[in-house]
Amino acid sequence: MRIERVEVHPVAIPLARPYRDSTRIETHSRDVLVRLVTNEGAEGWGAGAPRAFPTGETQHGLVAVLERVLAGVVIGNDPFAIEAIHGQMARAVAGNYAAKAAVDIALHDLVGRLLGRPVHDLLGGRLRDSMPALDILPLDTPERMAETPHLLTIVIPALNEEEAIGSTLLAIASGARGASATAALSDLLVARLPSAGEEERVQIARVLARLEAPEARVSMDLLLADPSPAVRRTAVEALAREPAPAGAPESLRIALADESALVRIAAAGVLARSDAPAVLDDLACLARDEDARVRAAAVRAVAARAADLAGGPARERCLALVGAALEDEGVVALAAVEGLSGLGGGESARRTLVALERGDAEILRAALRCIGSHGDAECLERILPLVSHREWSVRAEATQVLAERGVARAIPPILRRLETEQDDFVRSVILRALARLEG
Repeated sequence: MRIERVEVHPVAIPLARPYRDSTRIETHSRDVLVRLVTNEGAEGWGAGAPRAFPTGETQHGLVAVLERVLAGVVIGNDPFAIEAIHGQMARAVAGNYAAKAAVDIALHDLVGRLLGRPVHDLLGGRLRDSMPALDILPLDTPERMAETPHLLTIVIPALNEEEAIGSTLLAIASGARGASATAALSDLLVARLPSAGEEERVQIARVLARLEAPEARVSMDLLLADPSPAVRRTAVEALAREPAPAGAPESLRIALADESALVRIAAAGVLARSDAPAVLDDLACLARDEDARVRAAAVRAVAARAADLAGGPARERCLALVGAALEDEGVVALAAVEGLSGLGGGESARRTLVALERGDAEILRAALRCIGSHGDAECLERILPLVSHREWSVRAEATQVLAERGVARAIPPILRRLETEQDDFVRSVILRALARLEG
């Protein structure tokens, strides 16, 4: 079997919209189709897209090279000898990549038809069901370029889970301006939800949270009911981007009772930003959650609420909730100590004294830092026994806090500890503390 005929067909394909750059305005894509026909009547089609910039090719030049040079190279060859034909074309003429591409595509199409197989089988097998499309944004007024719903209709459907969905969607969202663009983006993203995988729905939730469109707000309610905990969590966290809620909206109340602890944790973070008195009731419920991580998040949220209150019953209730958490398990107690430390003041230091009875070294160190920063002389007195604590890190922290606060009464117990201290690091801390206290 041999290639018997090469047909060249220049075409002008109308563009959906004019394309303009710094050098020209185009209303058509002026390409060239190539048809290869064998002596047995089999055919294959290819296409070349000449571009004066960057390759320097034009439609007229493409037609000339194909008809006067490459047709003579191809005719008479076995269509299966694709690599050999490429070598012959390279020796016949330099460059002219669009012309050679048209022949290459036509050869593959011809061989695929002869074998009754799709071209992707000839290239090693199909790896994906779709491919991303490219659309170049034409020059226009800044307003028209910023509002690009036509671009969204091409880019969004072309995305798939193998692509960088998150970065692509966020880039599109950051460029969407005006009601038409944001509404178009919101509609396209919502349309993808039924077929989107979990990771893509997470990214869609993040993008919708950035859009100031009514459609996006409605869509967020849909995502709050998503079957995936990761998606629901992202949707809840997205609420933190909105203005501080006056209370807990119904969608957020549903999140407070979500089966996923991570969703309830995210809900606690949103509630921390609300100044409605009723929010404390919701946080108090979360502070009794069965999951310690949720209780810790609730305690941090309560402490954040207390920081915004100058005084009164609401602040006292916040402090009481945080104080009660000091007797909870480790992660919750640590959150309480850190919350009190962030609040500051003598009251926080006095409440933190309860944590000095804990056995967890991390909690003790956090409590020592809080008391060291905010405690009065009576609070600092309670630290003295800890210079002989069994945990070396606690001994070092207690000694350092007492030295920084200049507690002279700490010198005798510190000296006694120096006589028996075996840890080199703690000994160095003790020596520096004594130098500071005695100096």
